[in-house]
Amino acid sequence: MNVPTKKAMLWFVSKLIEIREDTKRTPNHIADIVFDCNDIVKEKSTFNISDKAQAQNKSIEMLALIKNDGVFLDSLNHFDGNRLSYEVLLEGNLLIKGYQIEVLSGYLEKINGNTIEKSKIIFKNSDGDYFLNRGNTPKLLKLKKTSLYYSALDTVYSLRPEGGIISFGDFAGRVLSKIKKKLANKGDNVKCKIIRSYLTDKSNGFLRASKIGETTFNNKPLIECEPGTGIIFNNKK
Repeated sequence: MNVPTKKAMLWFVSKLIEIREDTKRTPNHIADIVFDCNDIVKEKSTFNISDKAQAQNKSIEMLALIKNDGVFLDSLNHFDGNRLSYEVLLEGNLLIKGYQIEVLSGYLEKINGNTIEKSKIIFKNSDGDYFLNRGNTPKLLKLKKTSLYYSALDTVYSLRPEGGIISFGDFAGRVLSKIKKKLANKGDNVKCKIIRSYLTDKSNGFLRASKIGETTFNNKPLIECEPGTGIIFNNKK
């Protein structure tokens, strides 16, 4: 068996958690779920897999890794072999049995090196992956790390990880040079327009790529840009 990468496992476990939104209010609930192996084919940047049969094999490898790590134990601390067992369905998808959000959430935290920061709306792990704290479980945000919007977000987070106000000067001093050049010698209104295109525009940049759905948290936008003030990062949960 090929050992799946950390990036692959983060994506897979996050996807399993996402599938049953209805169980998030009852994280101890044990359920069966159907996993669509085509989702792995679509996730080119993580898996680079071209057909569903390969995706099915990769899914089985990742399920085996979760089980082998011993996260599903019974009340006597014995391994429960029935949990995360699977059946291959006619269309090539997997029926995964004995699914439980609470256990998978704990496993996600283990993969992350126990770095889930529950006081923040979004947080970053040591590999540069961003997560959204929503409900009982963090959601991995599918961001392209070489993109300009990622540089803009990463600059904001690096300067004020707990949230706060970031001056245009501080932002320009750390962001990628391509964005810095666009901001040079511009007035605050134009600077905000440029920054919004990367961070707050629903049809472009971070918001579109992350698919976070919500644009406000605690009745405040996650990120704002105001002339005369700068960038306002409302990251406290």
